[in-house]
Amino acid sequence: MTCREPPRFHAAAANPDVNGALRYAIGPESVTDHAALWEEIRRGELPTRPAMFVSVPSLHDHGHAPAGHHTALIWHIVPRILRGREWKAVRGDLTRACLERLRRHATLGSETIVGSAAMTPDDHVAKFPNLDAGLFGGRTTGAPLDYRTPIGGLYLAGAAMPPGAGLNPAPALACLERVAEDLGVRRWWRASGDHA
Repeated sequence: MTCREPPRFHAAAANPDVNGALRYAIGPESVTDHAALWEEIRRGELPTRPAMFVSVPSLHDHGHAPAGHHTALIWHIVPRILRGREWKAVRGDLTRACLERLRRHATLGSETIVGSAAMTPDDHVAKFPNLDAGLFGGRTTGAPLDYRTPIGGLYLAGAAMPPGAGLNPAPALACLERVAEDLGVRRWWRASGDHA
């Protein structure tokens, strides 16, 4: 979203540094809330209570927005596939629910928002096919991926590689297995199935 003013968080009244944070977590306020959120997601349901991360990159890098404006990102945890509904049908409803939740914690007038775009899981998969199983899941279609490239000694490890974004160290560890194998290096780390 592009806005004339960045969100100003109510918590900044107690600590002005709050408005300069890199990321804000707005969501589950108890263990019960957190468990309920993941149960809805596992059932393929749109979460009934928005739980999101908010970031205002332009506060830290002015090149993220036109002069006199700011960019804000809202990232919400949702199921990859909705049960009985299409993402394109709920995109606007979820956007409005997220903005309403944000406004409970920050001042963000609708008149300050000059543009926005909402990307659904379907949009992400159209752009990044490796995310077809979900941002936190592995790849389910196509040929198995290797971390080696056609260029000898060049490997790929990152969010675009299995098991996908959200499990940040996992693609690097999987890539490390290939590098060690190619170099004939003895593994000094333990794999997830190893026991002491």
